[in-house]
Amino acid sequence: KLTTYKNLSKLNEMKITFITLRRRTPKLLQEVANTPYSAWRKIELRNVARKFRTPKVIDKKVNLNDYRVNIRQVMVKDLGHDLPTIIITNDKKTSCSELISRYALRMLIENSISEGIDFFHNGALSSSVAIRIDFDVLVTLVGQAAYHIL
Repeated sequence: KLTTYKNLSKLNEMKITFITLRRRTPKLLQEVANTPYSAWRKIELRNVARKFRTPKVIDKKVNLNDYRVNIRQVMVKDLGHDLPTIIITNDKKTSCSELISRYALRMLIENSISEGIDFFHNGALSSSVAIRIDFDVLVTLVGQAAYHIL
C-alpha cells in the first residue's frame, strides 16, 4: 500500500534492487490455492532460529500492471501463517532461502518500530509508560550512586 508497481519499475530502471511483499488479492490467493502440490518446492531456511524452517515455495516470473518487465515472484507457504507470503523482487540472483531470511529480518525491524510507536500511542495503557519511566529513573539513580561511591 506504500508504493505502486510503476514506482517499483522506476527503481528497476535505476538499477536499485528491491524486495517487498505483494498484496494478497482474492485473485492471487485463489491462484495459490489452485496451484498443484507438485509445483511447490520445499526449501530449508538456514541460520534462522524459528519453528517453521522448511517452507514450500514457487519461484517464477510474472507480469504486473504498470511494471514494464517481468518481475520475480516468490510465493511462500508453511511459514507459520494462515495465508501465504508473496514476495516480489527484481533480484534475480539471490536464492529463495536467502530472500525469505532477509525479508524476515526486515519484518523483525519493522515490528520493533511498530511496537515502539504503539507504546506511546494515546490509547495505550499508562501503566506500561510508568513502568518504563520508573525503570529509567531507577537506572539513572543507581548510576549516579555508583559514580559518587567510586
